[in-house]
Amino acid sequence: MAQVSVSLCHGLRLNKMSSGKAAGVVRSLTLILNAFAKVGMPDKHLFETVAEVLYTAADVRAKDGVSGSGLFDAQSVANLMNAYAKAGMLDQEIFDVLTVEAKALDTSSLEGQHVANILNSVVKGGHKDKELFDRMKEAIIKSVSHL
Repeated sequence: MAQVSVSLCHGLRLNKMSSGKAAGVVRSLTLILNAFAKVGMPDKHLFETVAEVLYTAADVRAKDGVSGSGLFDAQSVANLMNAYAKAGMLDQEIFDVLTVEAKALDTSSLEGQHVANILNSVVKGGHKDKELFDRMKEAIIKSVSHL
């Protein structure tokens, strides 16, 4: 199973796809990584290969002056961070990419579970980013003020 997933990743060029198609691929990759993490069978090669796909997309978009690639919705960011943390793949670079994506999200689109997963994953990974925590705090304040 991991070999099939890795083979699929090698051909992906998210930066060459339409935004909608690329976002769909990101959601699929998120589900795949979470499945491996949840059953306690994280495949290092698979996680590293997906990370490379994500780095490339984020790097290309950053060179175009875009903060956050726009490929990740709140659930994808939260679930990817959670998958990497749960799998013990606490690479600083993937967390840096996902942190940029998390900070670029519209805070009104974040639900409590997204914020909890993002913050829990960052803490598990030992990563600190004051701006990220401030953005998540803003999301929670907005969320509870509507109750």
